[in-house]
Amino acid sequence: WLEGVAILCAVGVVVTVSAVNDYKKEQQFRALNAVKEDVTVTVIRDSQKVKVSTHDIVVGDVVLISTGDMVCADGVVFDHNDLGLSEAMLTGESVVKRKGMFDIQDSDSDEAALKVGPALFAGTFVQEGEG
Repeated sequence: WLEGVAILCAVGVVVTVSAVNDYKKEQQFRALNAVKEDVTVTVIRDSQKVKVSTHDIVVGDVVLISTGDMVCADGVVFDHNDLGLSEAMLTGESVVKRKGMFDIQDSDSDEAALKVGPALFAGTFVQEGEG
């Protein structure tokens, strides 16, 4: 019976060490993900350009985006310079979507409104231009 107790103790030690090791790795992974998701963006707040974390963006902030940026929140285009976004995260299409301001006076047909939409969606990437 001594051998059975020794094997049981060895299994208990292995299980305990593995559980502690997995717990520490999980904590490190969560900390690394929190740092990865915290991106600094430039916003216009109270008529001044300010760099803030994506977690600190509030309603009313005007976020400045340029090529290579990820859109951090849903929004609308106010001003743009040849802005093109990849919405592959949402639609699966690799086609660059043109974004611009929606002008009711210039849109005589529904086709004009469909070609250039003003909506920006969180998680999409800016491929061209700035806005």
